[in-house]
Amino acid sequence: AMNQTTVILGPNSPTLPTIAINSPSAVGVCDDLKIDASSTSGSGGRTMKFNYTVECSGSICENVTKALDDFNTGSSGYGTHTVTIPSIIMPKDTRMVFQLEVSNFLGEHSYQTVIISKLGYPAPLVSIQGTNPMDTTYSDELVLRADAELPEMSCVVDSLSDAKMTYVWTETTGKYTGSLE
Repeated sequence: AMNQTTVILGPNSPTLPTIAINSPSAVGVCDDLKIDASSTSGSGGRTMKFNYTVECSGSICENVTKALDDFNTGSSGYGTHTVTIPSIIMPKDTRMVFQLEVSNFLGEHSYQTVIISKLGYPAPLVSIQGTNPMDTTYSDELVLRADAELPEMSCVVDSLSDAKMTYVWTETTGKYTGSLE
């Protein structure tokens, strides 16, 4: 019997990973940072490779880079879709640019960037539930729900431990003409 080799070409329109990142735009001085890309898709149920990087001025993010390197080498070199950066290693009052590269089993890559600020003061953690943006029709009721938590206060003075939170809804596009209650 004769050996034969057959070359199999990749698809004409290969599937690219679709990255979905859930992360805050800012974290308070005592809060850890969680970047969650677990809703990323585009590999037909097969394992994807996740690679996070960070940029900020100078070498002040060196410890964050080391932590990301540990996440990236986990899972037999495939990295992890969700990373948690401890507050203690993030420099205060810093703007950090995180980039996530995701590769699927076809070797196709997608990239997404998020900018996150590490504040020098406590800040509440607020997230609006649902999709962004939310679409509705004129005759439908639009219901917004938000989760809000007081920030972690363990690294600041005790006088802030009884802090309370007040919030106000504001529509900023000018397209909504109803009332905000």
